[in-house]
Amino acid sequence: MEARTLTSEWAEWTDANIPDLDAVAQRQQFESYMCTLWNEVKASIVASIAMVNKHLTSASQIECADSPGGGLALTRWSEYPVALLDVSIDLEAATLACIYSCAAREGDQYRELRKTWAITAADGGLVATDEAGESITTSDEIGRMIVEAYLANL
Repeated sequence: MEARTLTSEWAEWTDANIPDLDAVAQRQQFESYMCTLWNEVKASIVASIAMVNKHLTSASQIECADSPGGGLALTRWSEYPVALLDVSIDLEAATLACIYSCAAREGDQYRELRKTWAITAADGGLVATDEAGESITTSDEIGRMIVEAYLANL
């Protein structure tokens, strides 16, 4: 009777509780690619802003800093137009999201624009697809698009 119980418990454990190790490995690989993409996009944004800042007075320069939630924040508060950008990646949702906020003049209400890219695995790498269905395959291109939209508000 005891052997039957052990066999029964083993069958329950093997049938219901063993994780799909291939799926776990694929998810870990995808998350690793996402982290690499995020680091490359952040570096691209920071480098682009550094180039822009070379042509601005110190009062007009854009500041870049990591945000508390692990994202990247760009701000220009010292003169109008003022603009804020919060960029972040969500590993669970497989998205890269931007929230742009800007005001052209003192007293103006802030306008807000959101942009999101869905990140999917493709050909051993990642593809970012925006709301319009446009696909981007390089982190530099994503960074460029993010910075261009930010600068359009200044």
